[in-house]
Amino acid sequence: MKRFELVRLLLLGFLLASCSASGPRFAGLETPPAGQALLYVYRPSEFCGSAVDFNLLVDDRYIVLLESRSFTYLPVRQGEHEVKFLFPRPEGGFHIPDVSVLVPAQLGAVNFARLTLECQTKYLLPVKFVGHLEWVQQNQALQELATLNLHRFEPK
Repeated sequence: MKRFELVRLLLLGFLLASCSASGPRFAGLETPPAGQALLYVYRPSEFCGSAVDFNLLVDDRYIVLLESRSFTYLPVRQGEHEVKFLFPRPEGGFHIPDVSVLVPAQLGAVNFARLTLECQTKYLLPVKFVGHLEWVQQNQALQELATLNLHRFEPK
């Protein structure tokens, strides 16, 4: 019985700890600046890893610490761009391998990359996280973005 109560408390803690960006809800695509493309990067709503924020890099340049249920966008030059998430490595915590994907950007186009996490569990407790980052077609991205909030770009 005590084990069941512990599991319930842990699950409740995960739910209460989950965060999301507090920016405005997605209201439609922005227009790419002249001579550039736009790149949207987002994390759809999911329970697994929702309390963990991830460092987003594009072409090895830090962009933002992206929260769960959020998106950001930025102008990019024409050509391929490497979108990468670096996962936090707390001492003694879970190790999540970094993930990356190449996203092609055509002049004047809008492109999308999505991060999802997979939880591998044992006795209802997470024991391993696996990140998936993929290039997404516009129709699927628009459906998922409609439920997300903007996380502002933080240039450094």
